Formats: sequence, C-alpha cells, structure tokens
Amino acid sequence: MEFLVNYWAVLVAAIAAYAVGAIWYSPVLFSSIWAAELKRAPGQMVGAGFTAPVAMIYEFISTFVMTYVLANIILFTDANTASLAIIIGIWLWVGFIAMHAISGVWFEGRSWRLFAISTGHRLVAILGVWH
Repeated sequence: MEFLVNYWAVLVAAIAAYAVGAIWYSPVLFSSIWAAELKRAPGQMVGAGFTAPVAMIYEFISTFVMTYVLANIILFTDANTASLAIIIGIWLWVGFIAMHAISGVWFEGRSWRLFAISTGHRLVAILGVWH
C-alpha cells in the first residue's frame, strides 16, 4: 500500500498551525499569563542561546514535522472524514502531547495553568488545521 502525502496541504496546515501559535502566544490571548507562569518578562521568552527569529524558524520546522506526521497517520488509518481525523488528533494529543507535558507538572513544578496554555495550543492547532 502506498501513501501519498499532499505536501501542499501539509505546508498550508503547518502555516495555519503556526499562525494559531502566533495568536495563542500573543498579547491578544495568553502571552502575559504564559510569561508570568514561566516567571519571565514577555520579551524574554526565547530560550538561552537563541534569537527570536531562529527560535521561530525552529518552531515552524517543528510544526511542519508534526503536521507531516499527522498527515501520514491520517492516511495510514484511512481516516477519510473530518470527524475521524479529529478523533485521531484528539487521541494523539491525549496520548503524546498531554501525557508528555504532564510530567512537567509532576517533576518540574510547572503549573496546571501553564500545562493548559501549552497543551491547549497544540490541541487547537491539531484540530483547527485538520477539520
């Protein structure tokens, strides 16, 4: 069985997911709360050793890879309706994104609020671009 990913669709979905993140972490939504939870100033959100443009490029690459993998899983499972793709997205979010991030609450002392902001972004991005 051959799976043919539509790379244009993946690119558009990655751009859409990236745009969701830009809005999600902007002053319009959660940037100040997110920065406060990380105990940083809003302008100091980039990790050590990265400039904002470099971090944003890496984030786009990460978003593209996530979108590409999700497209392959949707093809592999033959999820040929929007509702099936959404169900797959939710299961992947619960099983991998949320479960990975929850260890930050348990072991790194991150707040549930930060967990909700970070994982909520990924859930909205996954569901928003694949329905």
